[in-house]
Amino acid sequence: MSTKLTGYVWDGCAASGMKLSSVAIMARLADFSNDEGVCWPSIETIARQIGAGM
Repeated sequence: MSTKLTGYVWDGCAASGMKLSSVAIMARLADFSNDEGVCWPSIETIARQIGAGM
């Protein structure tokens, strides 16, 4: 997990007025990312973890 990217999500995305569902997706992607911003979870994994249907 990249705490750097997680900080960007909460400081940037959440503060800019993004929908909560979008912020949740960004936060999960940040959790899967390394410090270079590389991540590869599937869409199905993200949807399941945030409780979104596909």
